[in-house]
Amino acid sequence: MRTHCILAACLVVTSTCLRADSRLAGLSRRSAVTGLAAFVPSALIAGSASAAETCFGKCPEDAAKLAERRAVQLGTSAGAPPTIDALISKSIQQREDTLGMSLSAAEKETIAEKVKAAYPGVR
Repeated sequence: MRTHCILAACLVVTSTCLRADSRLAGLSRRSAVTGLAAFVPSALIAGSASAAETCFGKCPEDAAKLAERRAVQLGTSAGAPPTIDALISKSIQQREDTLGMSLSAAEKETIAEKVKAAYPGVR
């Protein structure tokens, strides 16, 4: 909020100083811009103290969150990979839940073939 106020004040000062009929006798456009150029960095440095409280996505993380995120990125999960039978039974259960009725043996066999074709390396 403080930074927004400073930026708004800089814009107002800039627009008034660049007018040709400036009422300040000893102030030319060049000296106004030079003074503003000296003022803006100091205002930004003063505003950076409040910006230090805001991380902008680069905050230090909790060690537990960091380990969890790292495990997800590397693909190292605690559970064992599912077997082909577990994948087939899960697919059949999902289809039955979606339809709201039980599947016939032929439909279950069709699903089993599709799952085996989709996951050829799983045993």
